[in-house]
Amino acid sequence: MPLKFRGRDGNHTTNKDAYCVDVPLMRVEEMVLIEAEAAGRQDENRGKALLETFAKTRDADYVYGKHNEAYNNSSTSPFINEIWWQRRVEFWGEGLAMYDVKRLNKGIIRSYAGTNHVNGYRWNTNEPPQWMTFCIVQTETNNNSACTNNPTPIAPKGNSPEHAW
Repeated sequence: MPLKFRGRDGNHTTNKDAYCVDVPLMRVEEMVLIEAEAAGRQDENRGKALLETFAKTRDADYVYGKHNEAYNNSSTSPFINEIWWQRRVEFWGEGLAMYDVKRLNKGIIRSYAGTNHVNGYRWNTNEPPQWMTFCIVQTETNNNSACTNNPTPIAPKGNSPEHAW
């Protein structure tokens, strides 16, 4: 693997800074679901076929169209909702959901019967939550006049009422 940063002496013998290298990790499943979503946005039948092929590797009894929960956004198609469901199943706990929520303009549902979300953090929203907005570090905004910061995220206080599926 080529090194992104080399030691001060010009080679990779200085451990202190020679082994600082980014290794991007991307699972094959993520690439397949990205391809299926992109194909489906161009030709829904092709995207559906790719999605079904992928989903049947995990569940031979998979039936397309059973997962159309829109999470308070009725503007996304049943196909996109199905892709989103597959992504939530496949990447549960891996940190990709926030990007999907923002990209697809989805709400959050964490308060429902039988939830395992921590008490006090069972928040439901109808749109991408404001508390998912990243703030830019102040040193960047201090030193870059072209940069304006996002508003400070404010977390909801207390649990939301339980969502009824």
